[in-house]
Amino acid sequence: MRIDHLRVYSDEDIENAMATVARVIELYGDAYWPILERLERELTERRAKAARLSSHLRRFQTRSRHSPTVNVRGRPI
Repeated sequence: MRIDHLRVYSDEDIENAMATVARVIELYGDAYWPILERLERELTERRAKAARLSSHLRRFQTRSRHSPTVNVRGRPI
């Protein structure tokens, strides 16, 4: 299997890879732990970024509902 560096892998893809690597570790030993740790890190970081982004967007939407529309210089339109 080749890794396509242009493809965007989903959380589900990473979870499936983690399950596969876990099975490989079970069958062949601890030499494959770094791969599992890398996948875990990737998934954790990805989810943390998504949560942070969502939080900022919610805060922006709430703030924009309660404040007047302003131009680039901060003056009401």
